[in-house]
Amino acid sequence: MLKPEHLRTLREVVRLGSFAAAANRLGYTSSAVSQQMASLERETGVRLFERFAHSVLPTSAAEVLARQAETLLADIERMVATVREVHRNSEPQVRLGVFPSICDLLSSVLRDLEPEERSGIRLSVAEPSQLIARLGAGGEMDAAIVYQVGNSGLSWPSTLSRRWVAEDRYRLVLPRAWPDLSPHRAEQLVDLPWIMHHPGSSDATLFEALLGHWKLHPRVVCHSDDFKVTLSLIGAGLGAALIPDLALRDHSPDVVVVDLPWLNISRSIFTLVRPERESARLQTLLDKLAF
Repeated sequence: MLKPEHLRTLREVVRLGSFAAAANRLGYTSSAVSQQMASLERETGVRLFERFAHSVLPTSAAEVLARQAETLLADIERMVATVREVHRNSEPQVRLGVFPSICDLLSSVLRDLEPEERSGIRLSVAEPSQLIARLGAGGEMDAAIVYQVGNSGLSWPSTLSRRWVAEDRYRLVLPRAWPDLSPHRAEQLVDLPWIMHHPGSSDATLFEALLGHWKLHPRVVCHSDDFKVTLSLIGAGLGAALIPDLALRDHSPDVVVVDLPWLNISRSIFTLVRPERESARLQTLLDKLAF
């Protein structure tokens, strides 16, 4: 019975012209290549090489067999790839939705997983209201990690299981190029230019009400719902903003992060799980995302 590994070795010997070169290419010793070619000659009953003191010369039979082997090996590789794809598609999948600012944490978790652990994970990145809509009956997701700011109007079906993850506190973020505003009392922030969420969003409504409570009527110079964009604009000196801790991982040195005890606001992060889709694999992934 011809062995595929012997045919691969033959292909490299014919292509490179020597046992030593083929051995170097394949990670074998020259002796191992020589033994494989001798075994292949015994299996075929045909001399495949003219052997000289310091070289070998493939025979016409070896060249024909190498060409035939190329086709056979390609078929084997396609067969193995097809089987692996069928296996991947039949594996239990974890279909998880996440909001954008948790993606840095998620990326670090994914990097630590083994390739076979990552292979069954399917992700959707969107805002909480969009994720919840895709968790309903017949939805394509098993679970979602979402957040709620204050008592915003976020709602979800009662059939979903809710599990608290963490409170993600908001910080005041200022351009480092600005003068030091310590001790950051409310009256010091009255005339600052602000970067706010787009009007009508739950975050914007809550922030405006909170700032209004302290008689801080924001002079809005930019609307942005993307924290990475907002941080970049703060670093450029455009304005101040309220940004949660989770979005401040590895932030730029061009910004200053300030904790304001008197401006106590956070967002509640929790998972919503479809009970019938719960699995040990999903729970393991969610546990790794704890912070």
